[in-house]
Amino acid sequence: DANLENLSKWSAQTGPSKQKFDDASLSGVSANPGLPELLNRALSYHPEIRAAGFERRARQAEVIQASRVPNPEIVTELENFAGNGGFSGFEGSETTVAISQTIELGDKRQKRTEEAIRHTRVAAFDVETKRLEVFQDTAQRFYQVLAAQEELKVTASMLSSARRLEQEVNARVRAGRANILEQQRVELISSRAKVTHDQARFRLSNSLRALASVVNLPVTGLKSVKGNLFKVSHPLAETVLRSHLPDNPRAGSAAAEVARRQAALARVRSERIPDLSLTAGTRFDQESNDRAFVASIGLPLPIFNRSKGAIAAAEARVNQGIFEQQAQNIGLETLFTEHYSALVSTAQQTLTLRKELIPAARLNFQTTNRAFQRGGIDLVSLISSQQTISQLELEAVRSAAQYQMSRITLESLLGRSVTSSHKTAQ
Repeated sequence: DANLENLSKWSAQTGPSKQKFDDASLSGVSANPGLPELLNRALSYHPEIRAAGFERRARQAEVIQASRVPNPEIVTELENFAGNGGFSGFEGSETTVAISQTIELGDKRQKRTEEAIRHTRVAAFDVETKRLEVFQDTAQRFYQVLAAQEELKVTASMLSSARRLEQEVNARVRAGRANILEQQRVELISSRAKVTHDQARFRLSNSLRALASVVNLPVTGLKSVKGNLFKVSHPLAETVLRSHLPDNPRAGSAAAEVARRQAALARVRSERIPDLSLTAGTRFDQESNDRAFVASIGLPLPIFNRSKGAIAAAEARVNQGIFEQQAQNIGLETLFTEHYSALVSTAQQTLTLRKELIPAARLNFQTTNRAFQRGGIDLVSLISSQQTISQLELEAVRSAAQYQMSRITLESLLGRSVTSSHKTAQ
């Protein structure tokens, strides 16, 4: 089946592991793990993936069970005994031993097996869907940590610059070259910078704890991660990427579910045809000591129950599945459109900030600082120039983080890279 072959595109298969997810934390990770190491850990041990795998195994076992024919039934009858007169005791009894076999008509076994096979395919897509969900959650939390680390660096630089400026203004006040209002202003800026830095440290701590939980590490098991938040480039053409949406396991699962419901409808329709029951055996007459063969054929008469209700329900569920598939496809299209647009805009924004605006702001600050040292401009202009750099750097971090969130979402949707290459936005 072509859809099943597409499953290999989505994630590297990991062999079955007898290690419990709860025990996985004992092995730990490196001191400064990257995304591949954390993804390998999450995809190997996550209980939701393993649970989905066992569901697939259960469905495979049900295929074997569905393909089996009904077991024969052995019947033993003892008649004409323990009565009165000539039937007292067992002298006049008759004993019949026979074997009865149900013969399924209407290709019931074939249709039952086909439904079980279709259910197995749904379960296979569900496994891949769960792997994608774990991949997306882990990767996005990883980039949230990277963004928090970068934000902490920016706020640390803001705090350091504010304190240097505070020391310089204090020296100017002591020398009589600045007034108390300027001193109060830089003290306020320094205090705000410290609050901002503390908030960034708190966000980083929370992001690390959340990532550790996803990969089943102790909440304090991660101190930092390694990676490049600013590895940014423009995506491939929208039409090229959109053409891969049908390969998504969620789309495959919806299509497989429709096929399963159609198979269920075929099975229910086959149940309108009654099954044949064949019985054959031997009868022994205790009184005459004679033996004879017996045989019978049974066929239910479909008078009161013709499975009309079951067929109507199965038909309704097929129609329901078709509309659910359409809704799923619309949802995937909408998600793709939203995140592709976000990817394009954040890529351009990040590259512009890092390559044009931030260098220009730093150059402006250098010029402004030299003018301030010469007394050519006031403190307000210097502070404004310095704050512009910090604001642009924070904006670049947040833009790059949004880019990575959208990129991970799209790659989870499409199962492939969405960019031809990555350019670091220096």
